[in-house]
Amino acid sequence: MPKSPRLPLNGLFPIEKPSGPSSMQVLERISPLLIDSKLFYDPERMKFHNSKGKRKRNTTDKGLKIGQGGTLDPLADGVLVVGINRGTKHLQELLEGPKEYEAIGLLGAATTTMDSEGEVLSTGDFDSITRTDVEKALETFNGTITQTPPIFSALKMEGKPLYEYARSNTPLPRAIPTRQCQVSIKLLEFTPASKSPGDGGHDYRWPEKQLTEEDKRVFRRLTELVHASSTSEPPMPDIGAEFPETSGKTGLRPATFRVRMTVSGGTYVRSIVHDMGLLLGCGAHVVLLRRTRQGQFVLDEKDIAETSEEAMVNQEQPESFAKGRPTTACIPWSVWEDALAQRKVMLADEAREKEELLAAGTDPKQVREQFSEEALRLRRMDRPEMEWEKQVLRWFIDVPIPVIRSSNNAAHFR
Repeated sequence: MPKSPRLPLNGLFPIEKPSGPSSMQVLERISPLLIDSKLFYDPERMKFHNSKGKRKRNTTDKGLKIGQGGTLDPLADGVLVVGINRGTKHLQELLEGPKEYEAIGLLGAATTTMDSEGEVLSTGDFDSITRTDVEKALETFNGTITQTPPIFSALKMEGKPLYEYARSNTPLPRAIPTRQCQVSIKLLEFTPASKSPGDGGHDYRWPEKQLTEEDKRVFRRLTELVHASSTSEPPMPDIGAEFPETSGKTGLRPATFRVRMTVSGGTYVRSIVHDMGLLLGCGAHVVLLRRTRQGQFVLDEKDIAETSEEAMVNQEQPESFAKGRPTTACIPWSVWEDALAQRKVMLADEAREKEELLAAGTDPKQVREQFSEEALRLRRMDRPEMEWEKQVLRWFIDVPIPVIRSSNNAAHFR
């Protein structure tokens, strides 16, 4: 039986990010639960935080420090590691370490964002592409590859995310340097499109959004600048070609391929699928992306039994982080949804109780004190342990907390 971490918690735990919201939006949604929980309440930290009068980076206005160990695109779901208080110091190790993904690529269309969230940039003839063709293309991406981050990414240049340059059609200040990435990739499935419901195919479709001719010219200029430091031609599809999503020859829409890949830190999975489509000559984009492992954090409890050799891409997680630490499964997003729904009911009950006291003639000053922010927080902490808190305690990885003492010998936290 693992030793229970001491309170307040300082460390890491993984959650299952759903597809749709960004990683930061997920953190913002669960933060009120964390702030009101006895698991994270630290009067000394709050006192030190409030005395400074200025919020530190990644710190909420209630003194809780929170961060995440690797951004997932809104489209993507899967393992999202959350760092709390001192645990945020260890997130960089996760960013630099290997990660495992499953992705589904849809043939025939290249998009601006390299996934189904973007506009169709070009289409290609997908009729002749076979499973063997895809397997052969995969060989190009096994091992060490050179990659340039896509223009639609959160990577910052002069303090501004690249996607902001792209969305505003603003030229980049300089070219983005290439990076060396380690990739291990395996084809899991090759699925022809469904001709009729239930025939064993798939139901993914190309995005309906299209680029105007002017937008295509702007996008080409941006892409050329992104890849200006590369010695090879920028991976740009033929944006003048047009093919229908349903083949006139076979009556089928394009096939999908599902791959599992393990990549080193900083690798863009979307770019690999996009570049595979270019290599196949028809284009491709991501329609599903799931992070299944990050370091010793895995998506599902059943994954704990699997060996980590493939997931490590012949690399070792930094010893300072991994040594002696167990494999840890994600807290399902459904658990957080239930907790957020219960919190909504709780807030409504508190508001109704306050109104009833005031209507009954209770001294307004007494009511204000009873329903002050701090009084409510302490009251919420006194309730029975919730399911999400049990899950956090089960999967939490504690980290040491160095205590710094000031000249007056009062303990405070960095």
